[in-house]
Amino acid sequence: MDNTSLLDLPPEMRSMVMSLLYPHELAACTLVSRTWNKVFTPFLWRQVEDPVQERRRMGGVDRAAIEGGLKRYGAFIQSLRLVTDMLYMDKFLEMCPPTFPLLTSLWIDSLSTGDEDHLIALLKRCTAGLKKVVYCLRGEKWGCFEFDTAASALIEHADTLEVFRLEGDYVCGAKPINRLLCSLHNLKEFCILSDRLRGRGGALDAREIVKSDWICSNLEVFRCEINYIPRPDITRKIAGQPAYKWVKRGTRQESMDLQRQIYAKLAKFTKLRKLSLGFPVNLSARRRRYVRLDDLMQFDCLAMTLESGLDLLKDLKELEEVELYLLDFGIRSYAEEVEWMKTNWPKAIVGRTYPSPEQESDDTDSEDDLYEETGNFDDDFASGSVYSSDSVYSSGSVYGSDSDY
Repeated sequence: MDNTSLLDLPPEMRSMVMSLLYPHELAACTLVSRTWNKVFTPFLWRQVEDPVQERRRMGGVDRAAIEGGLKRYGAFIQSLRLVTDMLYMDKFLEMCPPTFPLLTSLWIDSLSTGDEDHLIALLKRCTAGLKKVVYCLRGEKWGCFEFDTAASALIEHADTLEVFRLEGDYVCGAKPINRLLCSLHNLKEFCILSDRLRGRGGALDAREIVKSDWICSNLEVFRCEINYIPRPDITRKIAGQPAYKWVKRGTRQESMDLQRQIYAKLAKFTKLRKLSLGFPVNLSARRRRYVRLDDLMQFDCLAMTLESGLDLLKDLKELEEVELYLLDFGIRSYAEEVEWMKTNWPKAIVGRTYPSPEQESDDTDSEDDLYEETGNFDDDFASGSVYSSDSVYSSGSVYGSDSDY
């Protein structure tokens, strides 16, 4: 009976077998023969990653670039993750091929600011059309990501882009963020992550939203703060001061009209599985001993009350997770809204911050204290289940990473 080798299998079955091998095993297979080298090399280079932790010298992608591997085999790369800084990106762009014809997934962990031009140059080399772009700025110093120009380069991938995520130590304006929602019609995940403790991140301006036409109707994940909403309903003292010193001014009617227009925009995302309008703070990033809750709260946000127009979101039946952390609702009793969410979002687990009056302006000097202030969850938000931080954050901590998205 004739022996059947791996090369005799149909391409689909061959790919299934090779997908079970570790990179070092694939590399060993390329050394068996010229024929095996030709078959296994494209699969070996299909996914290229730097170490997720701090980049090691002469290791990972940079070593491949220096030794000529990227220029020779870059045409096979479909997924690329870099841990980089500005100096390294200069060398990387010099040593990589002029185009990446198969690259559809790009993840950059940047260790310094000022990489906007390098990001744009790399985006333009991805000629296949990117499906996923993640940019994380992780520098210890203040970072300012000039996103206007980068947004234009990203929009060139509008026909294919499905996932976009921006996070870390960056600051960017509302207009380019809003422009993405008006341009990326295939978008499924949109994440602009913010950290109110460090004052980093980006947000959508409610005034810009109402003048815009969002076209990403297939969106499944929306994670971004929305600000510049007048909230005259917030009348309590904030950090010992009158509310008008913290709350954006405007009449009650102006506030209600604007909020209902924002709810109407969000209501078009009927496929949403995750809605995040406020994020928990990362305690490991705090720079001072005492943290005052009012310094972290957002006071120009959606009220998320039935009176303000929450009922317009009744058709978001697919919602599984809702994050409303550090948003000031402006009301003491939330029972009616809780019942409404249980009825209209039957699958959803909702996390929110709801300080009691005696906690409003207290300082805290321990993680447990801050958790008590900013982590009061309503278990009965989850219809038939109890809230579990493990089900939302892979780290098992309410202040953990967001690696699940």
